[in-house]
Amino acid sequence: MIKKIKKPLIAVIIVIAALVLIVFAGLFIMGERGFYPTFGTYIKATSGDDMILMDDGPCIMSNQTGNENAFSGLQTGDKILIINCAVNLSYPGSTGCYFCLRLGKGDISDIPEKHLEQLREYGWLSR
Repeated sequence: MIKKIKKPLIAVIIVIAALVLIVFAGLFIMGERGFYPTFGTYIKATSGDDMILMDDGPCIMSNQTGNENAFSGLQTGDKILIINCAVNLSYPGSTGCYFCLRLGKGDISDIPEKHLEQLREYGWLSR
C-alpha cells in the first residue's frame, strides 16, 4: 500500500521541481537579456499615454508587445504585471513594455494622492 502512494507522490514532486526550475531558468534568461518583471498600478494619462506606477514613481510604457490593443482593457487603478526593459529615470520615467497582464481591478482611489498631485502638477492628469 505504501509503495502505491509513493510512486504518484514522487511523480508529483518531480513535476513541481521541473516547473520551478523552468520558471527560474526563464527569469534568469530574461534578466540576462535585460528584461524584468514589474508589478504596479496602471494609469491612463490625459495625453493618452499608458503609465505604470511602480515603487519609484510613475513610468510611461512604450507598447512593444506587437499588439496595438495591449492596454485597451485596462483602467486607471488596475494592478498589472509587465515585462519591461531598462527604465529611463527622468520624470516620469519611461520603459518598453513587452508583455502586460492585469492582475486585478482597481480605480483611481488606489493611487496614492501624492503621485496623483505630482502627475496633475506636471499636466499628465487633469485636475
